[in-house]
Amino acid sequence: MDQTRRHVSFFFLFRHNRGNLAAFELIYRLGVALLFVPLLTGCLNLAMKVSGYAYLTKENVFYFAKNPLTVAFAVALSVLAAFLSMIDIGAVICTADASFLGRRASVPEITVFAVKGALKALKIKNLPILGVILLLAPLTGIGMVSAVLATVSLPGFVSRFVSSHTASVILAGALILLLSAAMMRRLYVFPCFLLEGRSCRDARRE
Repeated sequence: MDQTRRHVSFFFLFRHNRGNLAAFELIYRLGVALLFVPLLTGCLNLAMKVSGYAYLTKENVFYFAKNPLTVAFAVALSVLAAFLSMIDIGAVICTADASFLGRRASVPEITVFAVKGALKALKIKNLPILGVILLLAPLTGIGMVSAVLATVSLPGFVSRFVSSHTASVILAGALILLLSAAMMRRLYVFPCFLLEGRSCRDARRE
């Protein structure tokens, strides 16, 4: 990829498309809140019902987490979360590239580009890019994470643990953010993957 295009386009991200990108992000966040959050809650409730738990406590939460069905749901929801984050990343890259070229990208165009890119990531050979997204989630998935946290109630013992171990939780969060920041150098993979039609492996070698 041309080095100038790779870097400069992001500086002009909002030059021509800030309104359309804002409209897309609004629709995207509403979609996440209306679709992903109920799915997350439904999967959690189903897994608890099948496992024989009416509610989670500090005594049964670890047994619940080890249940094969819980693990399967966690993997499926992680893939879905990475897929949704890929849509968000694709929208940003689409508007950045359009702005660099000095043209406007409509909301439907942004949406089609982003969804196609996310579907491409589901191919077996491209699945590693979803892992990169999950590692970057604290930085790239802030919109989706905030939508989920705003609508999901944590079990009481989790809330009490967080309240009584605030310093430890903050430290853990900081370490996760540092790990994600260290992975920021992998961001170049996404423009290569989405704009140039490269596979995940080829994009990583670029």
